[in-house]
Amino acid sequence: MDYGFNPTDEELVCHYLYKKIVNEEIEDIDLMELDLSLTEPWNLPDEAKRNSTEWYFFNLRNRNAAKIRRNTRTSISGYWKAAGGSQEVLDPTTGVIAGSRRTSFFYVNNAPVMKTKWTMDEFFFTMSVQHCSNIDLS
Repeated sequence: MDYGFNPTDEELVCHYLYKKIVNEEIEDIDLMELDLSLTEPWNLPDEAKRNSTEWYFFNLRNRNAAKIRRNTRTSISGYWKAAGGSQEVLDPTTGVIAGSRRTSFFYVNNAPVMKTKWTMDEFFFTMSVQHCSNIDLS
């Protein structure tokens, strides 16, 4: 991301993700949308158009028709697999659970399946938007 952009988990959920959900403008930072099912992790540097080893973006959610509650995390050459459970992200103003963070690793579908160096921290907004305090970052 841009130099100096180092948001906390709380800021990612209670400010940036909140604003995305309620269609509010996100000032000062350009967070793009990507569809991870169409983007291989090694293409992320080109998609992000930034020289960095870390990128922030909104993933367009694709739902698997057979499993309505499960998001599709596959791409053309592999898949993202969660490592362990989710970690709670609390609203810093109210202390209420606002969302969660889950870490996943990318595996290539070659025979045998191979874990790669690519890691993703995925954030979810789980509280009702009416109950979120929307952190003011100004």
